[in-house]
Amino acid sequence: MSRERGCVSLFLPNLGVAIGISSWAFITMFCFAYWRVETMWRGSGAQVTSVIRCGYQWFASQDSVFGAEWVNLQPSSALRSKDLVDGDLPNWAEPGPPREPIEGLRVGALAVGWPAPWVVWTFETSNPKDLFPPFAEIDDQDTSLPNACEVLRGVRPGPVPRWEFRPGGILVTLLPLTTVYGVALRCALRWAMRRWMLSLSRKHRQEHLDQQCEANGDANHRSEDLRRHLQG
Repeated sequence: MSRERGCVSLFLPNLGVAIGISSWAFITMFCFAYWRVETMWRGSGAQVTSVIRCGYQWFASQDSVFGAEWVNLQPSSALRSKDLVDGDLPNWAEPGPPREPIEGLRVGALAVGWPAPWVVWTFETSNPKDLFPPFAEIDDQDTSLPNACEVLRGVRPGPVPRWEFRPGGILVTLLPLTTVYGVALRCALRWAMRRWMLSLSRKHRQEHLDQQCEANGDANHRSEDLRRHLQG
């Protein structure tokens, strides 16, 4: 029974530390995403290419900055083969079969996270009155990334985005964060322990010196009393 109690008493503090480190890692992730969306100023300049997915050829516009990526897709023409795949896209931007009507359809995706995207917002519309997302074939500037962030903040009109978490991106982001926080916590605990041990050692040394002083003082008093007694 005592052995089991010892294991439990050792396990619970370690579990608490792990939960605390993971909580700080999650807080850091969400703070980074908030900062990235709030401070987006310009992209680096989108590149327009073409890809083939789901039996369609798509115009594909891609832009990225630190911690954020943008992919904008627009179907251009149907193909006979639905199995043909060509061109590179991030896995979080892979399109499904385009919904009707194809005319005017745009599918933009904003991914945020570092070192890997862990949250994605998708903006989809075929309404010609919607100015965002722009048509991918002309989306070759550096404005779609900040415009997407403005739609998220509600300061620019646009379609209501769908959002999803990317488990792989969350894992890739959490691992280095928890490692860094774990190492930092360990170093802080070691430093605090050394400071405490040093303070304790100084306290003991001072107590020992005080005891020696008291002992020397008592001895001096006794010798003085003896001298006075002999003189008397």
